[in-house]
Amino acid sequence: MATGSGKTFLVHLNYLQFIKHNRGKYRIKFDNILLITPNENLSFQHIEEMKKSRIPCMLFGNTEFGDFSKFADENTIKVVDIHKLTDEKKGSGVTIDIEKFGTKNLVFVDEGHKGSSGKKWNYFRNELTSDGFKIEYSATFGQAVASGSEEGQKLFHEYGKSILFDYSYRFFFEDGYGKKYKILNLKDKAYSDEIKHKLMLVNLLSFYQQKKIFNDNYAETQEYNIAEPLWVFLGSSVNKNTETSDVLQVINFLGKFLKNEDNWVINNIKDIFEGNSGLEDPTGIDIFSPQYPEQKLKFLRESGLSPEEIYTNILKKVFHTVGSAPLYLVNIKNAKGEIALKCGTGKYFGVINIGSDGQFLDRVENECKDPTTAKILNLRIDSDDISYSLFRDINSNNSNINILIGAKKFIEGWNSWRVSNMGLLNIGKSEGSQIIQLFGRGVRLKGKNMSLKRSTATDGSSEYIPVLETLNIFGIEANYMDQFKYYLRNEGVTVDNRIEIPIKIQINDSYIKEELLIPDYNNREFKNHIFELDSYEKMEPVEIDLYPKIDVLESNESEEIRAEYKKPRREIRSPEINLLDWTKIYYQLLEFRLQKDWNNIYFSEETLRGVIERGNNAYSLKCPENIIHPLKFEGVCELEEAVIIILKKYLQKYYNRQKNIWINRNLYLKKLDEENGNFSFEEFRVSIGEKELEIIVALQELETLKEDFMRGNTDNVYLTNVYFDRHIYQPLIAKKLRDSSKYSIHPNGLNSGEVQFIEDLKTYLDSNPEVFKDTKLFVLRNLPKLGVKFFDTVSFFPDFIIWLKNGDNSQHLLFVDPKGLIHTNGFNDEKIKLCHSIKDTEAEINTKLQKQGSTQQVKLDSFIVSVTSKRELEPVFRVKLDSKYEMNHILFQEDRNYIEQMFDSIF
Repeated sequence: MATGSGKTFLVHLNYLQFIKHNRGKYRIKFDNILLITPNENLSFQHIEEMKKSRIPCMLFGNTEFGDFSKFADENTIKVVDIHKLTDEKKGSGVTIDIEKFGTKNLVFVDEGHKGSSGKKWNYFRNELTSDGFKIEYSATFGQAVASGSEEGQKLFHEYGKSILFDYSYRFFFEDGYGKKYKILNLKDKAYSDEIKHKLMLVNLLSFYQQKKIFNDNYAETQEYNIAEPLWVFLGSSVNKNTETSDVLQVINFLGKFLKNEDNWVINNIKDIFEGNSGLEDPTGIDIFSPQYPEQKLKFLRESGLSPEEIYTNILKKVFHTVGSAPLYLVNIKNAKGEIALKCGTGKYFGVINIGSDGQFLDRVENECKDPTTAKILNLRIDSDDISYSLFRDINSNNSNINILIGAKKFIEGWNSWRVSNMGLLNIGKSEGSQIIQLFGRGVRLKGKNMSLKRSTATDGSSEYIPVLETLNIFGIEANYMDQFKYYLRNEGVTVDNRIEIPIKIQINDSYIKEELLIPDYNNREFKNHIFELDSYEKMEPVEIDLYPKIDVLESNESEEIRAEYKKPRREIRSPEINLLDWTKIYYQLLEFRLQKDWNNIYFSEETLRGVIERGNNAYSLKCPENIIHPLKFEGVCELEEAVIIILKKYLQKYYNRQKNIWINRNLYLKKLDEENGNFSFEEFRVSIGEKELEIIVALQELETLKEDFMRGNTDNVYLTNVYFDRHIYQPLIAKKLRDSSKYSIHPNGLNSGEVQFIEDLKTYLDSNPEVFKDTKLFVLRNLPKLGVKFFDTVSFFPDFIIWLKNGDNSQHLLFVDPKGLIHTNGFNDEKIKLCHSIKDTEAEINTKLQKQGSTQQVKLDSFIVSVTSKRELEPVFRVKLDSKYEMNHILFQEDRNYIEQMFDSIF
């Protein structure tokens, strides 16, 4: 599994599955339930996470219980790191003899393959489960196997045939989870100290840009659950006698930055912004050149701040000081291994977390005594007997720490949402699995509504948020970065940096002046509308089918094709209702409400019970009879699960019914303007790997052909403008097939069905001018998450809005969605049923207009344009007659006159 993809939650899920299903006469009684971790830090982390999930757990050596006290519940997970296991227990140390656990255990192993290289560890794990069961979890198994070593081959043969769940980083990233990443590395160059410091300065500027965006757009960052940025520097060496330690290199840079001797910082910032950084790509182009395809530090450049102002702001916002000052290294006596960083008398801005803080400080002190280095270093050493661990508090909201410096100890056992910039020194020269672990420290992302997804995968409504959702990785040693990239590629990760080419949209102002109307409502006002669940609401019963689906199709000329196994409807009666744990059911529904963010609906245990007591008036339940008439206690649990399913579906239907009622009462028409969500993106962004020079050059040529491209007079081999002069903005972009997998467009370009619809609509309009003699037609692409939304129980953003505006100032709005229908619920699909429910909305709108004294009339219609053929849809819709499709406003793109059919049905 990808690091950061929820491996810990999968452990929780597997544990809960075991507890749920390990019942009855075949129940397995294990000696213990154990979780074995690679180290003590990770054990503490697992304990904290299990507490949040309300899973009973205890740590080996916990003084409250003693060493796995006999008073612990048999379902308690006992957490121990592999280093504390032994089969030769002597004395009273912290180790524990595996004999104490027995051999019949349920064992969860975190990063289990890591101990496989030690025969002893492998023996311990196998001995603990010789009569039990073992489940192992790993974020780095793929890298360990891919190493090509003899040990890797052994791992492959041991684990390769027993993988239950594979969710490597490639799938994790492509599904929209976690941060994007950028890697800056100058290949095959020997770094002088000056170049190293300049690269660190670029790293610092990148971090400051994220910090500035975070502070300037705080409200928006909170909507997307963005944590305050943190700059992390990791190195492998701390106290080498023969060379400067990695950590000391960073300290040297920070001292140099704070001293700013001879305006070193300001002059270098100026050089960077002017494209004279001296940091060149493989073709010899300065990567900060204004002509470089991707504008690095774009937002900082556009801020209008001078290099002097940027330096001053960095001192304030990152280093908590107002001017140049010595760098203090302060030994935190109450936190082993921690050295705080501050400027003069300012607040702590950073922390070094290493194993031997005393030795490291001795090394620094010796450097400071050397007259040849003392002047350059600008360092002071101090101690603090009062403060406690800064590292442990780094994730709290009131932490002042902006910079974290450490060694490999961070690779395991540390979890943070804050990491946004990484500087790496000598990491990953030989161990691929450590590289992926390291990568996982920075890609973790909460996302909007805790979706864990990037904004571009949810709504893409901001140009600033993606900057904060990007992990910037800066390498100081080129000899390991190639290997770093190799292991990422092996994981399925595209590691070449990507550049973005903007293509701005041009809105037709004359169309905006047409005062086109668009429906809207205030969702925040609905959230303030409080209502209570009604057990006796008159609405269609919710349908629950707990049988396996068995459909038999017969092809004939009847109106519909129906042949389905008849399943009896069941009702849950009072004797069984009285057996249920209604408090448990109530809390399950409260949790469901919380997940849905439905904080404006209230219900009680009595209300929920009332729904079930209404029987088939509230629900239609199809299930085996033994579910509603349990003969054993285990059967009662199964009935409770069925009741929870019924109530969730009832609650969802009721909530959305109430929302629909509220929307119809509070819906209003507003004039389309440039503030509409469909125009919020301002430009298409084409993202391409920086090595795809042919594509980059071809797309950049569009800038010189801009006017022709906007009018649809020219394309290139990669992009086309699906030009239609009645569309409200230009261009309407779509990919061409050539190398289309090598670049992406945001917002997404038109797909083939959408392209075909626009082209067919244009052709019909050009061929039938008499149809639109007294009617003006306008079209707008309706963007997901940003445009006009309809819903019953799911959100629906039709792809296009068409306005037909007549001379009498009446307007007819058509919402059209070209889509495949093979995976729908037939005529019961909500997107198809919109063609009927939209008429209620139309009536409500016109009633409001009349009350306002307006003579304007508005009509609404909805159409689905199927890109799937009728023949393919027969098993789904069970119908052969065209009239049934026509009644439900389903048009088929395979019919050459489908556009004519659409207009004929409304004129």
